Amino acid sequence: MEEDLKTLLQYREKESKIFMPNEIFDDIKKPFIQMAANKKIEQSNNFIKVETVKGIRKKRGQNKDAISKHIAFAYSYYYLISWLYRNAKYGEINITIEDIKKVLTYARKSQEVDYIIKKNGILDEIGYTETTNDYPIAWEFKDPELEFTFFSDMDKDIQKMLINQKGRNFKIKIPIKHLHRDSESYEEGILDGLFYEPHNFHVVPFEIFLFCMGKKEVGVRGFYLYCYLKRMNEYYGEGYDVSIEKLSKDIAIPISTLEKDVEAIRCYRMVNCIHNQEYFVPGLEDGERKANTYITNEYFAFSDIKLPIKKIQRMNLNDYRIMKQATEEAPNVQQIDDMMWGLS
Repeated sequence: MEEDLKTLLQYREKESKIFMPNEIFDDIKKPFIQMAANKKIEQSNNFIKVETVKGIRKKRGQNKDAISKHIAFAYSYYYLISWLYRNAKYGEINITIEDIKKVLTYARKSQEVDYIIKKNGILDEIGYTETTNDYPIAWEFKDPELEFTFFSDMDKDIQKMLINQKGRNFKIKIPIKHLHRDSESYEEGILDGLFYEPHNFHVVPFEIFLFCMGKKEVGVRGFYLYCYLKRMNEYYGEGYDVSIEKLSKDIAIPISTLEKDVEAIRCYRMVNCIHNQEYFVPGLEDGERKANTYITNEYFAFSDIKLPIKKIQRMNLNDYRIMKQATEEAPNVQQIDDMMWGLS
């Protein structure tokens, strides 16, 4: 699967590096959180009629669901279109929105995520993307500015050839943050985005993206999770200490889903996890809990096959209290030694 993606995208090692804006994690989760809040209000009325072999029945509607995995899709989609734009892949390969969905592990004809990527969809609304029919077909550095050659720069014969290849209605999405870092520079046409003046970013090599999309258990959710942990590792240095509850809140993925995603990226050695307490105890007070430490690995350290991992043992709160009390009341080695020598 990974090799198939390399072939489809005509990937070359020199195209590995891609920068991503650190603010993307906060920006993309906001509309999904708002959708989830609206869903709770509308849920009682959110039914659709479904025809079955037994007649008509009511079923809860799915078209407006703020599904948590769609946050991961939004991040992964923006990453991919940034890579396609930066490397002027539109001038090298014919890649449609159906192809992009397939790369991101969705069915080519799926409409499940269209509300995110369509014109005036979520990514457009938050100022991350914009639709255009003028796309880059080549790039070069000039003293040492990055310059693109666009479809509109070509003579009529080449334009006609490209139209014959891609269709008259071919359009792409512009990765706005990589051209203009904020709304002010966008409005003034100032090129200060990550392609031009990189700052406040995290780096995710394209090999890691390909690895994740090539592993069914990892996919967009594992990629999104890995990228967030990598960003936090770059910020804090020697690993990132965070509880599963806080991590769930920070990236807006439910704990039950997040635990599966953490296990997946650990099994492939994308991330190492250090358990800083012996047991996981739901309901334990904050002062008694110790966060796990997550250390992201570089691509060369990944495993192509799933490997066993050490999982933290679970214990209910009542049993933990009993064990802790028994441990505290039991004499330690020094007390026993003192008693033997008559010192206590």
